Amino acid sequence: MDDSESSPSGSLYSIQHGPEGFILRRHDTGYTVSNGPTVSPDGKHLYACDTPNGLIYRFDISPDGSLENKSVFVRLPEEKGYPDGVVADSEGNVWCSTWNGSHVRCFTPEGVERAAFRIPAPNVTKVCFGGDDLRTAYVTSARKGLSEEQLARDPQSGGLFTFQADKAGQPQHRLKLSGQK
Repeated sequence: MDDSESSPSGSLYSIQHGPEGFILRRHDTGYTVSNGPTVSPDGKHLYACDTPNGLIYRFDISPDGSLENKSVFVRLPEEKGYPDGVVADSEGNVWCSTWNGSHVRCFTPEGVERAAFRIPAPNVTKVCFGGDDLRTAYVTSARKGLSEEQLARDPQSGGLFTFQADKAGQPQHRLKLSGQK
């Protein structure tokens, strides 16, 4: 993506490991700021954010790894912030951090908001799951673009936060490099 966040030059890519090494594939273009992405627990859907436009897209993942049937999964109204990092839990709910929104919002697989968790920072950047039961939500935030007045009001901006989620996350899978077991 464009580091100045002004040109829609960003794209979604995937990396696959094949017999000849790694293969880089571009799947979608036209993003000014792309964020996310996350995959549903059944591996059938990919979710990616078009942050400045307030959109979370949903793609079907074909058996060969191509992305198809792009559709709007969630359109966040500006007063709720802008979708940033997303993660899917073990039941297929999509958890979304909100830039300029001070929340992590959880959406059902149908795109209906089911929960919102207040974070003491306006620019919430990413949520992920950890802990032995994968129910500890870890949330990052940023200080970027905040005035001294805003930082005085939200001094924990840029910090890492946790809360207990009512749903478990998914275990992460490691990308194996050639020769690794």
